Amino acid sequence: MSLNGLYAVGGESSFAVGGPATLAGPVSISGGDIAFGGPIDSVPGAGYTLAINLGDGNTATLDGDIGVTNPLGGITVQTATGGTASVTAPGYVALSGDLGFSNEKGLYIGKGVSANFSGGGLIRAFTDSGIVVEQVPNADPAPDVIIKDFAVSTNGVDGIQITGAANPMVLNNVVLGNSQVGIHLIDTSGAEVTGNTVLNNVGNGVVIDTGTGNGIQSNSIASNGGIDGLGIELTNGGNNGQPAPQVTSASLSGIPVPVMTVNATVNTLPQYSGTFTVQVFYTPAGGATPVQGQQLLYTLAEVAAGDVELSFPTPLAAVGGFITVTATPDSGPSDTSEFSNPTLITA
Repeated sequence: MSLNGLYAVGGESSFAVGGPATLAGPVSISGGDIAFGGPIDSVPGAGYTLAINLGDGNTATLDGDIGVTNPLGGITVQTATGGTASVTAPGYVALSGDLGFSNEKGLYIGKGVSANFSGGGLIRAFTDSGIVVEQVPNADPAPDVIIKDFAVSTNGVDGIQITGAANPMVLNNVVLGNSQVGIHLIDTSGAEVTGNTVLNNVGNGVVIDTGTGNGIQSNSIASNGGIDGLGIELTNGGNNGQPAPQVTSASLSGIPVPVMTVNATVNTLPQYSGTFTVQVFYTPAGGATPVQGQQLLYTLAEVAAGDVELSFPTPLAAVGGFITVTATPDSGPSDTSEFSNPTLITA
């Protein structure tokens, strides 16, 4: 089915396309429930865009792959002011910002829209950010947001930017070579940022600005922000300013499987008396600079604040590389710290 222009759905009616759909021009669909049962592509080389404007309480279901044969130039999903709606896209999504009709932003999710984009895809080369989610802080109920398995690269601002959300999930994405921050959470709380690779972004890797309780664990974060760049930055009270651990030594010894020993101080805030989950990361000698957290080596929960010695076998590290550590409270808000100071591994 070929689509082009404006489509309005009134009352309790719905808009449905059962098979493949081709955007022959920019497409905007408004009102009612919206369903695409098959793949969606643009005509070749044009990068036509899809705008979905849902009524209060309506849903959009995009069941097929999007842009796999010919990428779209962007997807926008919004609802009426003060309303709530949802969009689900379980398939692969390919959006490109360097085509003739591309939007400034790649995937845009507006206020009040719950969004589940869990099928992955490629979002690249937009003049603004690759993925943008804007929510109303402290909304009740808070819309659900899942961004999973995407490659988000070479966009003109941030890779993934989320504002005002509660408990979003940013999982297993590759965020690479964007012109500002890799993953940027603004006034967002309770996020789960897990399993991502955040690499070679011009700005810092993951930035938490203002919000709290954002867990940043089990990621690979490296070479972000230039010579003085930070893998994780907490600013404006982000994550309650959870202090980073201080590593005093790291050594590797033993055969056939070497044992790593890391001595560190786990710092805490005066109002917190609980334990922490600490994660130890490795960056090889001559590897990614500045040293951030390239490879997760070890995780240990229920670690008390203060001086700690972590000892564990690992075949993955070598003398001359570097160790960094993060700390996340085990109870209360999951306020992951910035990375510790990088420490040289000795024999």
